[in-house]
Formats: sequence, C-alpha cells, structure tokens
Amino acid sequence: MPIFRNGKPAVALRWIDAAGTERHVVQVHWIDASGVDHLVWDGTVPAMIDAPVLTSSLVLPTPTVRAGATIAAPLLLAGVQVPTPVPGGGGGVDAPVLGATVVLLAPTVQAGATINAPVLSSAVELLAPGVGVDVAGTVNAPPMTVMVELLPPQVQVPATVEAPVLTLATALNVPEFHAGAAIAAPVLQVATGLLAPTVGAGATVAAPALGVTAQLLAPEVRAGATIAAPVLEIAATMPAPVVAAVEPGVDYADNFNRSDGVLGSNWTYRNGTSYPRVSGNQVAVGGTSDGYYECTWVNPCLTSEQYAECDIMTAGSRSSGIMLRYSTSGVGAILTWIGTKLAIFTTTGWQGAGGVNQTGDIEAGTLTGKRLRFTAIGNVYTGYVDGVKAIEWIDSGAVVPTTGRLGGLALQRANFNNSGQLDNWAFGDLDLTPTPGYVEAPVLTTAVELLAPTVTTEVPAWSPMGMDKSGTQSCPTSYVAVNGWTPRSGYPGTSIVSNALVADGPATVTVYGKITISGGTLPAVAFRIKRNGVVIYTSAKSGSTQSGSVSVTLAAGDILTMEAEASTYASTPTIQAGATNTYLYFE
Repeated sequence: MPIFRNGKPAVALRWIDAAGTERHVVQVHWIDASGVDHLVWDGTVPAMIDAPVLTSSLVLPTPTVRAGATIAAPLLLAGVQVPTPVPGGGGGVDAPVLGATVVLLAPTVQAGATINAPVLSSAVELLAPGVGVDVAGTVNAPPMTVMVELLPPQVQVPATVEAPVLTLATALNVPEFHAGAAIAAPVLQVATGLLAPTVGAGATVAAPALGVTAQLLAPEVRAGATIAAPVLEIAATMPAPVVAAVEPGVDYADNFNRSDGVLGSNWTYRNGTSYPRVSGNQVAVGGTSDGYYECTWVNPCLTSEQYAECDIMTAGSRSSGIMLRYSTSGVGAILTWIGTKLAIFTTTGWQGAGGVNQTGDIEAGTLTGKRLRFTAIGNVYTGYVDGVKAIEWIDSGAVVPTTGRLGGLALQRANFNNSGQLDNWAFGDLDLTPTPGYVEAPVLTTAVELLAPTVTTEVPAWSPMGMDKSGTQSCPTSYVAVNGWTPRSGYPGTSIVSNALVADGPATVTVYGKITISGGTLPAVAFRIKRNGVVIYTSAKSGSTQSGSVSVTLAAGDILTMEAEASTYASTPTIQAGATNTYLYFE
C-alpha cells in the first residue's frame, strides 16, 4: 500500500533536524518493547503501524475529607509526544511530528509513584448575631457559602499529567433551631453506591477515590432524641457581639440591733411616726394605741420578682406580716401570721385599707422561732416556713400590679392585744430578670456545624378530669375531707386515687367545685380546694350550697382534693351526692 501525499504516491521522505538541515530518509525502522527491529518503510513499499496504547499509573492516597463537603474529581488529560526519529542515510521523507492526547481513566494505584494530597482551604463568613439572655428562644443562622480549593497534586509517573485547579462551591441551607431539640446526623447518600458510614462527633471520615458526590438530606428530629452529629471542622471568625449583661439586683436587711425606739432613717412610717418600734433588738408594736402600723424600706427593688423574709420571735394574737410589691399609695401584698395560722392579704391603701384575705387562714403549726419567707414571681405569691412551701396564691385577676417596688413590715394592736414580734428582716430582688447593660465579648473562633433539620417540639398531652360525690357524708363545723367519689360523665381520662384527682400531664387549667348540704337549722356551708395539700381556693360560707372556680398550673402527678365545713344552730347537716350537687373537676 503506497504512502500518499496530496493525492500522489510518495517517492521520498525527508526530515528536518534540530539545526534546520533537511535530510533524506532511506528506510524507517521501529524497534518494539522487546527489542525486535521492524521495517516500517523501505523507500518504495508503504507501511503503517498501530501506536501502542499509552498507560500510566498513579498512587492516590486516601485524603481526609471533612463531613458536609462534595468533591468532584476532574477528568485527567495526558499529552504524549513521540520523539522525532533519526533515520539513516538515503532518500528523504517529510514526516510530521506525532502527538497524542490520552484520557486517563480512574487509575489503579500501585506502589512506586507519589502524589501529594491536595490542600483543603475554606472561608466562611457569619453575620454578626444579636445575642440575648432569654431562657428559651429561636436562633436564625445566616446563609453560609463554603469555598473549597483543591491545589493541583504533584504526580511522579512516566507520562506528563497536568491536573487543573479544582474549585468547589457548596451552599449550606439555613436551619431553624428550637429549644429542647437535638440535631440528627444526616444519612449520606453516595452516588457511586458506597455504603453510608456511621459518623460520630469528632470522628474523621476517610473518603473514597475522587469522583464521589454525596448528598446530605435534611432529617426530621423530634424533641427528646439524642443523636451524635458529625463535627464540621470549618474555621469561622465571628465578629465581637454585643451581649446583655445581667444586673444582680439589690438586697436590703435590718437586724434591729440598736437602742429601743423608732426604726430609724432607713424606714418610712405609713401610719403616724411612732409605731412599730425597736424593743430588745426586735420589732414590736410598742405603745398602747390600737391601729394597723406599716413601715416600708426607703429604697426600692429594681424588678418585679421580689422576696421578703423575717424571723418570727413570738406568735402574737393580732396580725403581723412582711410586705412586697407595694406602691407608694399602699397597694400591695402581705404575708401575715396570727398564732399558728398563715394568710396572704392584699390591700388598696395604708393602715390595711381595702384588705382582702386571698387564701383564707392556713394552719401552719408552731411558728415561733421559724424563718418566714414570702416571694412574688409573675402572678404567683408563695410563703415558706423554714424553706418548706406552706401557702400559695395565684393572682389570676391582677389584683396587685407588678409595678410595685417597695417592701416592708406591718404589726397591729387591737382590744389590748398585740401582734407577734419579728427580727432579722430582709427584702430584695430574686435576680431572675436582667437589666440593661452591655459588655464587649472577644472575637470567637469556633467549629461550626450547620445541617438543615426540621425540628418539632411536642408537649406531653394531659387529660381533663372530674369526679362526682357518691353517697352522703356528715359535714361538721371544721374542715374535713370530702370522701367517696365516682368518675364524672364526659371525662374519660379521669384518675381518682385516695379521693383525689391525679393530673397526668402539665397544663394550666380551671378547677371547678361545688358543695351541697341538707339538714341542720339555718346552715352555712363552705368548701376549699387543695393542690398537693396546699389550699388554692376557699369559697364563701353561707346557705346550703356553694360553688366556685380557680385557675391553676398543674404538673404531672399533682393531686386535687376537696374539704368542707358547715355551721348550724341545731343538728349536723349532710353532704349530698350526685353530679349536680357535689363535684370537683378541671379542664
């Protein structure tokens, strides 16, 4: 088969050497890999050869790839140049330089070659967040873009391989986080069929050969689950945020260890200027004039969450008390004691004006020598004796404004009888609410992991419950437990244990009660509702029937009970049964 050029058979081959000299080619030989000489062209007979398949080998070490990145390996192109042959003397042939472009498929890694692992670098910008101090809240993470640059590896193989610079841009979705949720590690879906690894926090994932595309799905996580999430090791520099600082509040105290007489310049008298007084390093009514005497500390609290405390030195036969949330006009709340009973009163003016007993008198046992504490948090007022809760009132009708900032004490004299004495009074903020103040936080460098989960928080369910009186029962002149109950129709979730309703979940509910008696001469009946043994509602006392309701926050396991008493001129009345006569329910 002849060699043609421009449609004509070639009669000679020529080549031009590096010095530019034209030379004739008499014959063309090719020596293969085994050293065998092959005649390619003898000057007259055309011949063709097949170029051997070019191969190359690479060693690609397994790189350390951080979770959340997607790396696409480019196609590698190799250029191979065949050196210009040196023929012997004779005729000349014009032979073009042979070149080849070879696509290198995924190489088989063998020993003897070296490749430097590419360097991963990233830059992340986080917008400056506003950081607050709320106990619970929602944080919206800003969009993030991760730029990763893979530098070209240095390959030592017989062929020349030019790898392009790889650039990867990854967009991370903006997650929304809610309180109480944990973040699940996503399931890795690998396009090349690789098994999804189990990744724990702080682990390093060995990625397979380049060319794997991984997709992170957005998991749905419910509150209460704990799942190990992979650590995304991205260095992020956050601007210095402005952080609200917590003001510790104020605390005041007086031990009255001074000469007998008026309380002093730290106190403001609200009824005259003489009573109560320091007597024997304690506070007593002093004098012989009947009246209700209040004194307030001259400095106020900073917040509405307050406490007041004192030591009860004597029980007394008239009202003594500690005050909080008082306004300058005499509106506030006071925890009082007489003998062995406690009560929470509210007033609308000084000298006890507009006083209302919001809880009724609660038996507390011996009080002399005990420490009394009174707190106001939100609309809940609670009294403690030596650290144990003894009385509570929920101001569901906003009787006492939360704007009052004064605290103090009150004593009484009436009909030749004095109230009990007190000592070691204290008053202040409960340190629950921060006040404005700002500090500059240092620049933070942290490890950031951003997935795109959907988080839901479930509130445990609760059941409305009710019970109706079953059978009659005597109603004496002092409070007794109302016993003998049956589940109320329409309340399938009712749980009755030992004559009490037992709540099965947290909820804010309204509790309803009713008592009906018969018999007796001119009877007057009253009932009260207790939660966990503490009175939360007391009805009026009159007639043969009473009903009422109260709003209360229940926790799982809380118990609600009813007690009743009646007065009559003759014979003992009887508590009546039935769903319309005597009942207790909440919803």
